[in-house]
Amino acid sequence: YNNDNQLVLTMGIPLGDQDNNQAEMLALQIALFEMIRLEYHQFDVVILTDSKLVVGIFSQRWKANYNLDIINPIKETLSTFQASHFHSCKSPWWYYPECACRQFSIESCINSNNYIEIKEAIMWTIHKFKLDKFTGTTKIQIPASAQILCFQQQAGIPTIWVYLDNADSTVTRQFTRYGTGWDNEPSPYHSKYIGTVQDNLFVWHLFENLRG
Repeated sequence: YNNDNQLVLTMGIPLGDQDNNQAEMLALQIALFEMIRLEYHQFDVVILTDSKLVVGIFSQRWKANYNLDIINPIKETLSTFQASHFHSCKSPWWYYPECACRQFSIESCINSNNYIEIKEAIMWTIHKFKLDKFTGTTKIQIPASAQILCFQQQAGIPTIWVYLDNADSTVTRQFTRYGTGWDNEPSPYHSKYIGTVQDNLFVWHLFENLRG
């Protein structure tokens, strides 16, 4: 558990050349996120990642039954994912760094039925965007197709986590943030509620502006 009393689940990525690990990292990230999104969408979920790890931070409500409800489904999902994509390799996918499957090369995976789907899914990654805490309306460069995962505060900075398509070049979405008791509450007809975070005794609410 971290300092915020959240359960942190960590899964190691095979060590080796970072470029070779990039495709694996994204593949595991996608597999984890999709499993959690489909099975546990009623809970707050954030997936964080760096070059070596995939880390999921789960809310306190997961604490009582995480062993069965989180660990096992993830293991099953990854086993299915590995078997479906890396079946053309005659050895475990994490064993041979020279295996072209590790880089999703079509030469090695041409017989894989779900190659195209995985190739497309691998373009979707999870990013965070920081908002200036002391302004009401903020424009940030987020692709139009981005799916908002959650709104939280990190090190005192309001942050939006999004699931986005790296190939999407359309940008700019506008958000309005206001504090409890302010007079400039966004119109419910022109905005979409994203989430709320608390900063000490103050509460920030975030809305996406639907009118430019």
